[in-house]
Amino acid sequence: MDKTAKVSVSMITYNHEQYIAQAIESVLSQKTDFTFELVVADDASTDNTLRIVQEYAEKYPNIIKLKSRKVNLGLVKNALQTISDCEGEYIALLEGDDYWVDDAKLQKQADFLDSNKDCSFCFTNSVKFWEGTDKSEFSITGNIPEKFDLNYFLINNVNVSNNTKMFRRSAQPESLQTWFYETVQWDWSLHVLHARTGLIGYLDFVSLRYRRHPNAFILTCDSSVLYESGLRTLKELNAETKGEYIHYFSQTWWHHQQLALTMLKDGEIIRFIKHLLMSLLNRPMRGLQGYRDLAWNIKHVLKG
Repeated sequence: MDKTAKVSVSMITYNHEQYIAQAIESVLSQKTDFTFELVVADDASTDNTLRIVQEYAEKYPNIIKLKSRKVNLGLVKNALQTISDCEGEYIALLEGDDYWVDDAKLQKQADFLDSNKDCSFCFTNSVKFWEGTDKSEFSITGNIPEKFDLNYFLINNVNVSNNTKMFRRSAQPESLQTWFYETVQWDWSLHVLHARTGLIGYLDFVSLRYRRHPNAFILTCDSSVLYESGLRTLKELNAETKGEYIHYFSQTWWHHQQLALTMLKDGEIIRFIKHLLMSLLNRPMRGLQGYRDLAWNIKHVLKG
């Protein structure tokens, strides 16, 4: 392995035998004037993913560094450990079921970070597509500036597709609190922590095809776990940022509303009432249309 790699690509994978070759090939096809490494961490897959990665690692020993986890760490721990295994000045992220579509992605982003020392990371557009269908959508709608700060990111809810991201290794926190390893929103939380060290850069081109398939984590995660995690994440990030962005992190009404609807669907009436009240209290200026929308959602759940 060449120790002078300027860019490291951190790739996590678990049971991606159908997709992993395409992901790896999209990295190997990158055209750069610098050396890069690909760190692939298989999280104890039970299918043929590891064998496929091993074949690529044997064929490209100067590029691919294989990390084979003996026990399953879980998505977040595997992702963070893989980032720690990277040696490059810059780190790009790609999961084993997605792939890049621009052979100059790494070059463009490294050039941007070289020229914009005030940015801690940069990202691009992506296209999300649903496996086996014609459905797809772009990640960015509307105009956003080339560079912006954390406050702009939060207030405007900018959609940063994690697998389009390249960040400075120096922006990665040296240690993380226990909650971070338990949050479902780990990638978004990492955007927040990285953005505390510098601005965010936006490059207006499509670099990623983001695949949605039946086994995708976000589709298999229990909805109540997702929303509970969101509430805790907002609370913890508010503490991490010492209340500087409380105007955003205190806005928990949506999570409470979604939890209320989930509890109603599950027949847990007491918890439904609790979260409904919390939603109303946290968003007092809902307006007539907001109440109508809420009533429609409740009616829709009751109809089943």
